[in-house]
Amino acid sequence: MSREKLVLDVILETSAGILSLMPAAGVFVGPVKAVVSDYATRQLSKREEFRVGEVAKYCISKIKEKCDAGEALRDDDFFFANNENYRSKAEEIFEGVLTKCKNEHEELKSLYIGNIFVNASFYKRSLGEVNHVLKLADNMTYRQICLVALFFNNKPKLYNLRNTEKEYYASEEVSILQEIYDLTRMGILQKEVKKERGITVDELNNMQLEKAIGWDEVIPNKLALSALGMDCYRLMGIEDVTEHDLEKLVNYLK
Repeated sequence: MSREKLVLDVILETSAGILSLMPAAGVFVGPVKAVVSDYATRQLSKREEFRVGEVAKYCISKIKEKCDAGEALRDDDFFFANNENYRSKAEEIFEGVLTKCKNEHEELKSLYIGNIFVNASFYKRSLGEVNHVLKLADNMTYRQICLVALFFNNKPKLYNLRNTEKEYYASEEVSILQEIYDLTRMGILQKEVKKERGITVDELNNMQLEKAIGWDEVIPNKLALSALGMDCYRLMGIEDVTEHDLEKLVNYLK
């Protein structure tokens, strides 16, 4: 299938599918159609063409699914340009999503990057917040996305992760711990600190902001998602990660 035919199919699906959802859904079509039409004029490799087309169709399908389930598209200025010289925030985010996915060799990540546009169409997050999460998602590996899911699920200490330091680490374990450490440097994970009597809010915040010095000082059971991590979890739709993808990670972190 040629690039022009692929993009045309996406545009037709957008128009037919989204306009039929609800009276207000028409606001969504313009930004998506503008970005996809622009991509029709770009020179893409066969693989890039496939990635862009698949993630565009995925976003459209997910938004339709959410609308069918009764969720309402956001009612602020997200889908509207301020004037004829500026495009809408929705166009900016959607182009960012397609561009990141076009260049993404870890194609398992693409759905989670696509979810950023999907969920930003419903949750009222600022343009700066959404672009920041998009940048973080681009820099994360698929395994780090799974680690975000793991630490979200581990809130009640579900997995019995390791609670002390170790003397010996297997090569794969070092790689995983390094990726966890990188998540702390990105602000997605932080040390879990319980509020105790006599500790001030400032002291609590300082303890939470402490980072491990290196991968060998990562204690898995003492880490939790930060507020930014929770935003990544929600905007990227990381709840879709399966337990099967988490099992191997859990075994290394016990």
